[in-house]
Order: sequence, then structure tokens, then C-alpha cells
Amino acid sequence: MKTKFKPLSIAVILIILALMILKVPMCYFPEEEIDVREPTKSDIRITERNLDEYGYVNKYLVGTSMYPALKPGQVCICKKTNNYQPKDIISYYIEDNNEVIFIMHRIMEILPSGYITKGDNNIKIDPFIVEEEQIFCEVEQVSYMEYLLRGGKFG
Repeated sequence: MKTKFKPLSIAVILIILALMILKVPMCYFPEEEIDVREPTKSDIRITERNLDEYGYVNKYLVGTSMYPALKPGQVCICKKTNNYQPKDIISYYIEDNNEVIFIMHRIMEILPSGYITKGDNNIKIDPFIVEEEQIFCEVEQVSYMEYLLRGGKFG
């Protein structure tokens, strides 16, 4: 009995092979499950070190504050830059009561003291100003690839 590949399956395989040949940055898939625990201060240093070394990091989305632009389960490729503009989606952190929180929100306005941000799915702007030092990177690409390869789940 012959196995027939659907044209869509062949197209997906060809696209993945083309991306590999062109050396387009792709997601790294560790053997262990993705860690969805709360971030710590050491995670800030690790993220900054990876950005310095590679120029980009992969971040996955677990919340709905950026829906519909970013959906839970999507993997975001974030690139280090220093030229942020209104409407850019940035990845940054805040510290609240000794707790570290990683956030991906859109820049709404630029002030001399920092950035006003808001999740697309949120009614109000964020109740804080994001300073330049808190920003990791800008979201450049979004993909469901890792989500699909893990059978539709993270962690």
C-alpha cells in the first residue's frame, strides 16, 4: 500500500528545509519541557546575556493581554534593538514586591522618562512607565511552530 503525501505536507517540509538551508533563525527545542515557572532575577541576566551573545531570543506567550496580535502558545522571536517606536511590541520586565514579571506589550507613547505600554486586549494602559533599562527586545516574528511540534501544548 502506497502512502500519499498531501500537497500541503510536502509544502511545509520544503519550507522548513529552505529555512534550514538559508540559516534563518529557528526556535531551539530543548529535550526537557519548557519551564513556565515565574521568572527570577537570574532569568533577567540570562535573557540579557543571550541577547548580547546572539542578538535575539525566543520567547513564548502564555497570557492573553496581547490577543489577537499575539496568542497563547505562539513563539516570539525578539531582536535586540535600541530604536523603539510607538506601535512596536516589546519584551520587558518589571519588579513588583520583590517579584519579577516578564511582559510583552505594545508601546503606546514615548516620554522623556520612558515608555507608556498597553496590552492590545487590555482596556487601560499599564499603570507604570517602562524605563529603557527594563526593555529586553522588540518582537520581530511570531510563530506557532514550536507549539505545533509539541503537540499543541507547552510545559
